[in-house]
Amino acid sequence: MLRALEAQKLDQMERYLWRAMRKASAADVARLANSLRALSESRRRLLGLDAAPSELNFSPKLYAVRDVSPDCPAWDRPWQEADA
Repeated sequence: MLRALEAQKLDQMERYLWRAMRKASAADVARLANSLRALSESRRRLLGLDAAPSELNFSPKLYAVRDVSPDCPAWDRPWQEADA
């Protein structure tokens, strides 16, 4: 809930910065671009997009081609394990 609220705040700020960018002088464009970059970095950290591979909870399940083929008998019952 809190993460969604913070993401919404970042969305509002980004919209404001893009509107300001359209009206900005050449001198202000660089400052606004830096603000947009910083906002993007904040969003990536908030959403966990910059997590190091060791921080990710990722345990892939490997499938053989026959297990993911529509011709596989388990295709109609994906909630069950494929036959070995």
